[in-house]
Amino acid sequence: MSTTLQFDGDNAEEGQTEPPMALREKLVRKLWAVGSATLVADVGAGLHRPGSESVFGGHKVAYYGILAGVLPAVAVVMATAFWLPRSHAPRLLAFGKGLLPCAVVVLLAVLAVGGFALTVKQA
Repeated sequence: MSTTLQFDGDNAEEGQTEPPMALREKLVRKLWAVGSATLVADVGAGLHRPGSESVFGGHKVAYYGILAGVLPAVAVVMATAFWLPRSHAPRLLAFGKGLLPCAVVVLLAVLAVGGFALTVKQA
């Protein structure tokens, strides 16, 4: 009977054969990707005025306030992605695992607030 080991952080369990460093590297890549996409979407939305028909048409302070409030969250995500491969603390790995879903929610919030435009070229 053979058994495989699963590495969850620094603890080995049955089920998966990936070493802890591979899981850590995947998490770092995901955090960088989500953090970078959020930063680009946030800066892009900040460079444009809110549409007059949108919810924020008459509330520009709220629009830019929300976008400015996202920047510290992006800084936390990017700093975690930066320090995660340099630290072997299980707490930071657990923090990164919990931070990833929150970072995705922040990205979706920026896309919802800033919106996105499709440019269709008429033939």
